[in-house]
Amino acid sequence: MNDRRVTPKLLAKEFVHSRPFMEIAFGSKRITILVGMYAIKIGRIRFLRLASRALILPFSGRLRRRYLNKYGNSWWKAILSDLFAGLICNRREYEYYQSSSDGRVMPTIKILLGGNIVIQVRGAAASTSAIARVYPGYPSKDFLEIDLGGNGQFCLDHDGQVRIDDYGDPSTLAFLRSVS
Repeated sequence: MNDRRVTPKLLAKEFVHSRPFMEIAFGSKRITILVGMYAIKIGRIRFLRLASRALILPFSGRLRRRYLNKYGNSWWKAILSDLFAGLICNRREYEYYQSSSDGRVMPTIKILLGGNIVIQVRGAAASTSAIARVYPGYPSKDFLEIDLGGNGQFCLDHDGQVRIDDYGDPSTLAFLRSVS
């Protein structure tokens, strides 16, 4: 009979070691390859999204207003920001962690190819209840507004602590800086 205590730290370690050696996850801005103890995030160049935006923007007043609010009158900035969103998020995550070493986020330890690839420490999936213990009020609309609306934005580190693993969005970084 095994009577060892089940702790968050033990669960996190067992989760990482019990998972397949390699997994691939696709997001809207990046492809993440989970290999052993590392998460390799590769920024996607979103040609199809750019083409669809180019077709929709002339006809959608709502989308045009959103772009004008976000980027001003600089259409080139909007095009490049949309096309290279994954690379931009990778650079933001790396620069934020290297400048702050914030304990609330997963460490981003390496940047390659100008930001197209970053390497983070891999964590285990975090439950909604675990996240809510650290961030009271989760999940709520407030978390959606700062790009932390899903459990996939959080993970358990190897000590069982809830950390944010996807923090490249400007609203998420603003939140982290405001409550440091």
